[in-house]
Amino acid sequence: MEDEDSGDVGAGERYEVGQEGLDRLAIAMGGKTILPLASAVLPNLLGEASWEKRHAALIALSQIAEGCTKQMLSQVCVCVCV
Repeated sequence: MEDEDSGDVGAGERYEVGQEGLDRLAIAMGGKTILPLASAVLPNLLGEASWEKRHAALIALSQIAEGCTKQMLSQVCVCVCV
């Protein structure tokens, strides 16, 4: 197992478990539940100076995408169509 304190972002068992957990949670609960929560938290992380926080937000967004596809697409369509 890789040392998670070594600074290797994206490596290690905890990182993989976290990703899998977000994926499963989004699929199980659906986009109507997860997307509002993510929309409240992720923009703040994306605006941070720390690249690690921005990286975490992008990974979280990619992990919830499967469970939130319909809602995400509707948001993109609204933004593009306006």
